[in-house]
Amino acid sequence: AEILFKDFPNIFMSISELQKLKFEEVIGSVIFSYPLGILGLIGAFFLFLFNLRNTIFLLPFFVIGLLSFFSGARFAMYLAPFIGIGIGYLIYLFFNKIMPYLTLFKETEKQKVIIHFIGTLFLILIMWIQKPVLGFNSYPKVFSPLVKDMDYIKIHTPENSAIWTWWDYGYAFQLYSRRTTFHDGGSQGSPKTYFIARSFTIPDPREAWYITSFISNFGLTGIAEKLKKGISAKELVEMVKEGKYAKEIKTPVYWVFTMDLIGKFAWIHYFGSYNFDTKEGKFGRIIAPAQCKILTENFIECDNGRLSIDLNSGIITDSNGISTINYFYFKTQEKFIQKKFFEKGYIIEVVRGKEGGQVFIIDPAVFKTLFNQMYILRNYDPKYFELILDDFPYMVIYKVKEKIW
Repeated sequence: AEILFKDFPNIFMSISELQKLKFEEVIGSVIFSYPLGILGLIGAFFLFLFNLRNTIFLLPFFVIGLLSFFSGARFAMYLAPFIGIGIGYLIYLFFNKIMPYLTLFKETEKQKVIIHFIGTLFLILIMWIQKPVLGFNSYPKVFSPLVKDMDYIKIHTPENSAIWTWWDYGYAFQLYSRRTTFHDGGSQGSPKTYFIARSFTIPDPREAWYITSFISNFGLTGIAEKLKKGISAKELVEMVKEGKYAKEIKTPVYWVFTMDLIGKFAWIHYFGSYNFDTKEGKFGRIIAPAQCKILTENFIECDNGRLSIDLNSGIITDSNGISTINYFYFKTQEKFIQKKFFEKGYIIEVVRGKEGGQVFIIDPAVFKTLFNQMYILRNYDPKYFELILDDFPYMVIYKVKEKIW
């Protein structure tokens, strides 16, 4: 399959946990203190060196953890326990192997006091070094508003429905919505991911419908069969674009947009805009600055004052300098306002949703994409799609029309 699909973009290049990290980055992904991490690693090696017979059953897990230095951060979860064990083993060596040779005191009671004193200092020092851990908050990846909307899908869609969305939440949709997805965390490496990325990246809803129809009716098996006949990946994409494989969609398909896709859209756009000749795509950024406040009618401040948007002059100011605004768009459920400033520049979108007014700074190339139009602006063509749920920014759902002729 890898040889057959080799001309399609490599999706795994976008998965951060699969990217090879520098030595210090691996240590940093396991423990806040770099020196403490090095000591823990040394201590783990000493543990196996001096106690191999008793710890040999742990050695395979330690080796898997060490793979994080060569094969990506995904294996760091195996390394973390051994860093802690290594620190503990060094402390054990200090008190049981080194301290007795120091002969600080002859009296047993004084030895106990000094050992407890040094041990307490060690504990306080380690806790102080790892102090940032106390401020760390863990949040669920799929939080309650998303679960509620996933449950909505389970209740309001046919049982044989399929969800057309990005792969990250594939398993979550299968769990909470009880509906199949076109790809998930176990199948994101197939060409289906490319076609889904393309459908979100292009501006043409007709081509998006053709893509949905093709994948729904032919699937991965159909793609493989076409490629085996000698059709190149580039030719196949062109044929799908022209509607050569378009036919009625018999399985109910729902396009689902979720708020996490805003941060992931740069890579989605990269794959969706992939050029089969140059073997690369173009990143399309959607910046969603935090803590935005409308200070006056035409002045927005974000990121605790580090970014400002002046809607009188059409200027964006941040730590990198000054940028111009091409168009400004303001959307609520009742109205849609637009204003032009400069011929070139960023596009600013302010959208009122359940979280209040949200600000988006968008590359011009991204504005016309179906992701921006259908998800952020809720602007769609009813010939191809039907809006089912508008719970922006958490989730927006469209039903794909079964046929368009």
